[in-house]
Amino acid sequence: MNWRLCLYLLVCLGYSCQKKVHYNPVPQDHLPPIRFTALPRQPEVPQDNLQTEDKIALGKLLFFDPILSGNRDVACATCHHPNHGYAEFRDLSIGVNGIGLASKRKFKTPNDIDIVKRNAHTVLNTAYNGID
Repeated sequence: MNWRLCLYLLVCLGYSCQKKVHYNPVPQDHLPPIRFTALPRQPEVPQDNLQTEDKIALGKLLFFDPILSGNRDVACATCHHPNHGYAEFRDLSIGVNGIGLASKRKFKTPNDIDIVKRNAHTVLNTAYNGID
């Protein structure tokens, strides 16, 4: 049986065995209004750390350079590759001791390193994290 189906069935079974709790939502007239606006065209740049062409070039260089990883065999772009939407199409990422990009990435042999317990989501728009 597919592991996702097994997980789904276990979650459903867990919910059906729980004590039923009645949900009483807050009346809509008691909620504060939610105001959504579009993101700014450009993220804010701190005045004490202005953006320069050299910093942009250094960021690109480091994003694609595996020298920052422990085994020096995986860069940020290995999993967050621009050709794949700065994300990865795998459920769980192969970090160090791998070869290839995204869904074509495989462990080198021999391998004694476990698969990473998370996936590589997109890093697009992270400059807007923490915006109010």
